[in-house]
Amino acid sequence: MDLTREQSGPGGTVTEGTVVPRPPEPARLREEYALLRGRVVGKLDGHPRG
Repeated sequence: MDLTREQSGPGGTVTEGTVVPRPPEPARLREEYALLRGRVVGKLDGHPRG
């Protein structure tokens, strides 16, 4: 769920959401995500988390 203040005016009401199925990711995106994740984890290694 992604909500920002600008998406609702004064007195706005948040109601139930609608589930939107995500299309399958191309293999390229999975590979790019894995590379990014590996780099981030590598930078965080040894640093306190949380």
